[in-house]
Amino acid sequence: MKTCANCHHTMDDSYVFCPYCGHKWEAVCPQCGYRNIPADANFCPKCGSKWNGQTTGNENQQNILKKDLSESITRLIENMVKVEGGTFIMGATPEQGNDAKQNEKPAHQVTLSSFSISRYLITVEQWCDVMDDDDLFESLEHIANDDGLMPMTGLSWDMCQDFINQLNQLTGLKFRLPTEAEWEYAARGGRMSHGFKYAGSDDCETVAFINGSVQYPGQKRPNELGLFDMSGNVAEFCDDYYKDYDSSSYVNPRVSHGYLRVIRGAASIDHSRVSWRESVHQDWCFEDVGFRLVL
Repeated sequence: MKTCANCHHTMDDSYVFCPYCGHKWEAVCPQCGYRNIPADANFCPKCGSKWNGQTTGNENQQNILKKDLSESITRLIENMVKVEGGTFIMGATPEQGNDAKQNEKPAHQVTLSSFSISRYLITVEQWCDVMDDDDLFESLEHIANDDGLMPMTGLSWDMCQDFINQLNQLTGLKFRLPTEAEWEYAARGGRMSHGFKYAGSDDCETVAFINGSVQYPGQKRPNELGLFDMSGNVAEFCDDYYKDYDSSSYVNPRVSHGYLRVIRGAASIDHSRVSWRESVHQDWCFEDVGFRLVL
């Protein structure tokens, strides 16, 4: 069996085109790692080494593709949810009432292009597969929930960037953290928003774990876009530096200069609101902060 480089489904060695997505199968040179060798080639066009073109089963090639074929990373890619762009009011909107803090004001208009965002928080298993961190799995043996499906926490913003850089090298995609505006737009439900106070409901406990302990992702009701745990469970890093709001209108805003980074969506009734925001040092690790990704 061989694996499609485009959609990551497995197919019979005799197939030239993937039966799932139609992508033409191309092999990887076992000597130099060159990835664009047609299945019927006899020699690698980059280094000239002999290539039999029959199978992807050699050890060197499997090492190159190992993480690309990870089930957990395939799940991550398959669970990216398309968010249609649009215009919304960001910050202390009326449904937030008296709970809105000063740093959520003034509410202001933001217009965003379309993007895709993770349906679930990044898990321990996904972290270990990307970072090749077997030691972390071994350290979980004393924990009851040792299957790797819990959200990855205990991270700094800088560590998230290391994960993203490695993931992008493995997949050839351009994952990143969501901007603060993208995060809030998605949490509110994008164009499908019903104007809820929390991500998917006005009843916090319907959509959020708020007891302060980390829980398996996806157990509560999702929001209008089918995204889980945007409210509650753990807080989430955003890409931006933190800055105070103003009343200007913005298009695809991203704060690229500053001192502190933004987190959103933490595990308490107040912190689970879609407009709640806080600032943290980017090199500090937090046991109750995780992350999700966008494309």
